[in-house]
Amino acid sequence: MRSVQADAVSMAAAAALHNFIVPNLMSVPGPNAALRAAIELYNWGVYKSFPAEAEPSMYAGKTFFQIVGQLMIAFLFLGTGVTNAIWKEKQHIDRMVAYDIPFPRLVLWIGFAMQFIGGIMVALDWKTHIGAAILIFFVITASAIFHRYWEVEDPLRRHFHISFLFSNVAIIGALLLLV
Repeated sequence: MRSVQADAVSMAAAAALHNFIVPNLMSVPGPNAALRAAIELYNWGVYKSFPAEAEPSMYAGKTFFQIVGQLMIAFLFLGTGVTNAIWKEKQHIDRMVAYDIPFPRLVLWIGFAMQFIGGIMVALDWKTHIGAAILIFFVITASAIFHRYWEVEDPLRRHFHISFLFSNVAIIGALLLLV
């Protein structure tokens, strides 16, 4: 979908081509002047698909609610990443050791890096599809590590883990809308 800004740039380029460049082509001396001028125009980008090739602006073509939703998704991952990295690192490492996860500290910090990188990419609307894919992989992996409800004997705690899994399925669904 083309943005209003891209259409304005395209119209300005067309107007410049029609009003200034084409009339001046006739006054260029030499037998191949028109061909040389056309090549120069191509090199300048006038004949290229300039608006389509331009880097789209942040959140271009998205509605207000899509932008708010995308920022909420990013905030979820950035906020929980900061909270877990600062205050809950030891708790997560202890749980990973109990679950026999190899290299628990390394795996945990790789997970934090995925949260931060994916969250920032989604927040900045920069290569959002890649950021969302990183976060989907993170959610699936974190769910497999931390929400093993079948190993929990207490019915209330088991229920919480099942609820967290369902919530993570919804989060993955929201991320799929960004891919």
